[in-house]
Amino acid sequence: MSHRDTKHTVNMRSAECNLQPRVQLVWFLSLALMLCSACGADHPDPSGGTRAPEQKQAEAKHIILITVDALRADRLGCYGNERATSPAIDRLAAAGAIFVNASVPRAVTRPSMTSFFSSRYPSEHGVLTNRHRVPDDEKLLAEHLLEAQFHTSAMVGASTLDSDRSNLGQGFNDFKLIGSDEQLTRSAENYLRSQFARKDRREFLWLHYMSTHLPYDPPAPYDSRFTDSNYAGHADGRVETLWNSFTGSEPFEESDHQRVVDLYDGCVAAADAWIERVIGALQASGAEQDTLLIITSDHGEELSDHNGFYGHRLSPYIAALRVPMVFSQPGRIPTGTQVEGLMTSLDLLPTALGWLGLPPSERARGYDQTASVLHGQASGRQFAMREMELEDDFVWGVRDQNWSWVYNPKELQFSFEHNGSTGTYPIPGEALYQVNESRAEDSNALAQQRELARKMQAQWEEWRAAMARGDASIDLDSEFAEELEDLGYLGYED
Repeated sequence: MSHRDTKHTVNMRSAECNLQPRVQLVWFLSLALMLCSACGADHPDPSGGTRAPEQKQAEAKHIILITVDALRADRLGCYGNERATSPAIDRLAAAGAIFVNASVPRAVTRPSMTSFFSSRYPSEHGVLTNRHRVPDDEKLLAEHLLEAQFHTSAMVGASTLDSDRSNLGQGFNDFKLIGSDEQLTRSAENYLRSQFARKDRREFLWLHYMSTHLPYDPPAPYDSRFTDSNYAGHADGRVETLWNSFTGSEPFEESDHQRVVDLYDGCVAAADAWIERVIGALQASGAEQDTLLIITSDHGEELSDHNGFYGHRLSPYIAALRVPMVFSQPGRIPTGTQVEGLMTSLDLLPTALGWLGLPPSERARGYDQTASVLHGQASGRQFAMREMELEDDFVWGVRDQNWSWVYNPKELQFSFEHNGSTGTYPIPGEALYQVNESRAEDSNALAQQRELARKMQAQWEEWRAAMARGDASIDLDSEFAEELEDLGYLGYED
């Protein structure tokens, strides 16, 4: 897809207090400050909930974080897929803890990973697109761990996460951009067998896989594992094909859509196979019981759930914002723990620090979910906030346990012209969806539930009032712009 035959636009439719003696006031304020300092709640997320008690001692020597780009939760067996797409991840989930309702606030890689590592919202840290660099003053998870004498390493397969471009390398001793998931896995295996066996240091390792990101092109044997050998249509997982379907120049029939889902499931199976090898290397190092392993994603993926769209960047919906969240540490996490309460990516940093017995981050908006992992109890988080930037304006959202509210006050609409045809992604000005088991968000209940909608809007207004707008610089050259388009993003808009 070239810049010459692609263009895109965003269209807008538009009581008095009794004073106590001074000495009592000073004593009270001093006590309050000490208590606040002790609990680490200087910057609580105003979306409801309470923090878990701070851990007093380290519960793991090492941490491994595996993120699989654009991995949709419901395509995993442990999240309900009847196909055998993820046996390795399923085994980890069965032996550890799984969050059923985990989500991210923004369905774009760099903003999402910045929120994972900073415990702050995209509008707050300022990284709104894959073009924005992480500000130097954002203190990320790796920096906390580096201060605690961890050795910190990252191996990522996404050019959007390249340290020189993204500045996500803050706090990492080693940060490598690796060209393929096979190479990434081999590097991780070698690293685990050599470094995790050492007794003289603690490790934080981040692995980021690209298997499930556009284009949906799984390697053999996964390319044919779920596909119908009798299929004779034109659908495949190439970006060009999916954009042609979205714009209507080569529309899909149901069999074509199923072909794309089959290929995506093959990508999931490939990612699971890479992860199985990583687990094997961890076990071979002898450090499995000393290691907290977390598997999640930077965002989900729409598979024609709304407006015939395949991808994530345009979506304010659960399909693109819900992510898997699996915690594993044999001997520490009770087998089969399932957490129904809400969790967001902002909770990763506080949970990791709490798990290790480290001081909480002063600027974190998330919550320590340690008690959820250990006991299956909800953290008390009542809401999960969502935000999607379009041309310096936003589409917002609030999710609770049972409802999903979408708010598009300026009625932003995305239009995309490609090869002479135009596709649109309309988003209602306001919508309220009941979150059922399928999480389909396909029936707007706003007219019947206006009181509930106003309650969720009030929660959003409180949250917005507490957020200071961040500012991040933009760095984008023509080579990177073409890389983004190859990944299915819309050129410079992302």
